[in-house]
Amino acid sequence: MSTTKLNKYLRQPTTPITGKKKLTPVLFADSKGNYLEKQIKPGIDHHIKFWCAKSRTTSKGLHWLQQNLAHKIGHLDNISIYIWLGTCDLTAFDPKTRYVTLHPKPEEAVETATQNFRNIAELLRPYANCKLTFIETPPYSIQQWNIKQKHPDTNQFINQDSALSRYIYQLNQNIRTINQELGVVSPSLSVDLSHCQSKNSKNRHKRLADKYNFTLYKDGVHPDPLLAQVYQKNVRGEQIRLQGGQNVPINISYKALLKKLEATQRSTSMEYKQTNGGLVIKADAATFELLKHATVAYFEELPCNIGKATIQRETDSSKNATVQITIKMKEKCGKTYTVNLYLTTCTLMVNGKNPENFGDRDIKEIHKSL
Repeated sequence: MSTTKLNKYLRQPTTPITGKKKLTPVLFADSKGNYLEKQIKPGIDHHIKFWCAKSRTTSKGLHWLQQNLAHKIGHLDNISIYIWLGTCDLTAFDPKTRYVTLHPKPEEAVETATQNFRNIAELLRPYANCKLTFIETPPYSIQQWNIKQKHPDTNQFINQDSALSRYIYQLNQNIRTINQELGVVSPSLSVDLSHCQSKNSKNRHKRLADKYNFTLYKDGVHPDPLLAQVYQKNVRGEQIRLQGGQNVPINISYKALLKKLEATQRSTSMEYKQTNGGLVIKADAATFELLKHATVAYFEELPCNIGKATIQRETDSSKNATVQITIKMKEKCGKTYTVNLYLTTCTLMVNGKNPENFGDRDIKEIHKSL
């Protein structure tokens, strides 16, 4: 997103947590978490605890929790912990040169990180009143990091960035599965980096930098102050949902609310209907919420070798409540189609010139997350 859109998002009101605080929110992360802590604002934010450490991998994180979790929970009582690790697993850092490269065995790195996440989930299992959420890894850039470190030939890292995006996608698919088992949803961070282009853009490059706005990072990895504030608000929004609050602006239009209430009356299922224009999927409100998150996450991290998806959000007249998400897909072979998610009526509609791949490929991958 552009800085203008991110600033607009930050100005939108967030429903406060009312009543007695039930869970203490904790962000457990590598050095990225420190950048969020620097953007603490007065109010509820100061209740967030930050357990962050530089160069923390999932293995180091698991070890730290094994040594300290019981004591920390005993001190804080019930917690809602957000695990934001994985960046340091997929890349290798040379402390002498400060250059970063892709992990020499990235497939093994994904498997190790996934197993560590599952071990963390097992570690938290005895604490039934605590909540655990794994935050998906947003895209980051080896090339941009090495540019900041003044590497003499950073073009060699373009292909590494492309490969890295595929392994981030694989890791996030695994995170999504674990979160589904836990009954939680990761705050969506990738969409804040999406580098939207107009439909008339002549840019046909397939570089990762064409898909994401890495200028929102300080160095290709760590968020700048603006993005850190946005990330913090996303985590806070998820915490509000876990606390039982409604993550819906209080001035949402009455018409939109009525449509949403109508959708809650449907039976728990998804209805598929093929039309002349494409495919229509309708679901009950709870199922659609899962479908929405899974669909957006799938297209956010779509590998470059498949194609490029541009995601746009439309609000109601109050400019606060999102009522529609439009995903414009252009495959590498040139085929195009559009996915519209109508949030108030809990309906997904696919249309365009070539919608068949959504049914043949995309929806199958999306269903794996459900």
